[in-house]
Amino acid sequence: MSSVPQIPQSLRPIAHYVKIANENAARDPIIYYWCLFYAVQTGMALDKSSPGALQYLTSLLSTLEATKKQLAGQEALTQDMVAQAHVENFAVKLFEYADKNDPGHLIDVLTLFGELDENLTATRKYAKWKATYIHNCLKNGETPKPGPPEGEDELADLELHVPPKPDQASSVHPADAGNASAPSTHTQPSSPERPVAPARAQPQVPQHDNASYPESAGSNPAAAAPPSSKLTMDDFIAAQNAAKFAVSDHNVFGVPLSVALSRMPSHDGVLLPVVVRQCIDYVSQYGLETEGVYRISSPKSHLDELEEMANWRKPVHLNDVHDAAGLLKRFLRKLPNNVLTDEMRNTFEKIAAECPCRSLPACRCLVADLLKAQLSKLPPENYTLLAYLFIHSQQIIANSQKNKMGVAALGLILQAALNISQLLLRIFLLNASDLLSQNSDCSVCACI
Repeated sequence: MSSVPQIPQSLRPIAHYVKIANENAARDPIIYYWCLFYAVQTGMALDKSSPGALQYLTSLLSTLEATKKQLAGQEALTQDMVAQAHVENFAVKLFEYADKNDPGHLIDVLTLFGELDENLTATRKYAKWKATYIHNCLKNGETPKPGPPEGEDELADLELHVPPKPDQASSVHPADAGNASAPSTHTQPSSPERPVAPARAQPQVPQHDNASYPESAGSNPAAAAPPSSKLTMDDFIAAQNAAKFAVSDHNVFGVPLSVALSRMPSHDGVLLPVVVRQCIDYVSQYGLETEGVYRISSPKSHLDELEEMANWRKPVHLNDVHDAAGLLKRFLRKLPNNVLTDEMRNTFEKIAAECPCRSLPACRCLVADLLKAQLSKLPPENYTLLAYLFIHSQQIIANSQKNKMGVAALGLILQAALNISQLLLRIFLLNASDLLSQNSDCSVCACI
C-alpha cells in the first residue's frame, strides 16, 4: 500500500479519512481501501479544479486502483453488503475503545452504502461529541477524563449505554445511569438530538405456541469483582452485569442463558428462552428471502419496546422481519458470558486454528471431530442455542441469492454478536448440520 502526498489546504476536511486509511493499511486493507474511496469521493465534492487538489486526488485514485488489483477477489471489495458489514463491524469494535480510537469518521464511510441506521447514527454523534470534549479540555489546559463522564445528561440525550463506574456498579441500574448527577470540572459540548427512524410493517404473527410466561422468578445476583487500577472494557461489562442482576429479578435480556431460560422457558421442554425461539421462527417463516436480513437494523425504539415486553414476561408480538432479527442479535450481544462458555472458548479457538480445510465448503479433517467432542461438553442450553442459531443461519445462506447474506456477510454480523473468531464462526456456519444436529433435540431441524 503506497502512501499519499501532502494534502492541500482545500482538502483538509478529508485528512481524517486518509489518516485512518494509512493507519490501517497493513492491519486491514479493506478499511484502507474504503476510507480512501470515501476520501476521494468527498474530496471531489470539495475541490477538483485547483492544480494542487487535482494532483492529490489523482494520486489517491492511482492508489485505489493499485489496491483494488492487490485485493482482487475479495467479496468486501466487490459486494456492497459485505463491504458495509466489514466496515460496520470494524467501526463498532473501535467504538468500544473510544478513549483510544475515534470511529466517527469510519461510520461516515458507511454512508457510501446508503442511509445509516439509527444506532450507528447515534454512535457517530457520540464519537464526534467525545472528540469535541477532548479538544475543549486541551484548549482550556485541562486533562480529559477517560471514558464517559459521570452524570452527563448529554449522553442520556444520545440514548447511548454508559457503563457504570466501579463504585456505582452495585447500586445504580444501567437504565438509571442517565438520571444520576455529579459535578464535572470540564466543559462539555451539547450533544445533538437523536433522529427517529421510520417504522416498517408486516403481517402480525400470533404469540408463539410454546411460550410459557411465569409470574415470578428468583433473583440471581452476581458479585462485582473489585476494580483494578486501570479498568478494561471487560471490567465495565462485568460491573454492568452485576448491577443488572442485583437490581432486577425479572429480566431475560442481559442475564446468563440459564437464567433467561428459567424465567422464560418453552413449555415443550426445548432448552431455549421462548423469545429466542420466536425470533428464529419468525425469520424462518417470513424472512429467509428478505434482502439484508440480520444486516439491516430495526429502529432502536422498536427493539427497546420488545425487549421490555420480554423482560416483564409479557407476550412478544412480532410483525417485522428486521425487528425479529434485531431482537435476536440484541439477546446474543447482551449475554454476559460467551455462548461457548468463558472457560471453553479458548479451547474451541485453538482447535479451529488447526483446521486445514479453510477453502472447502465443509470441514473433513480431524478438527471437525474434535469440535464435536467439545460441543458435547457444553451446558445443554448453550448447545441448543448454538444448534438452533447455526442451522437457521445455514437456511439464511442457502437463500443468499435473494437475501444477499452469504457466509462472509452473515459471518461478520454473528462475529460481533457472539464474540468468536471468523475462522471458528466459518466452521460452524459451513458444518452446523454435521456438528450440531445429531446430538441436539430432534425438533431443532424440524422447527426451523
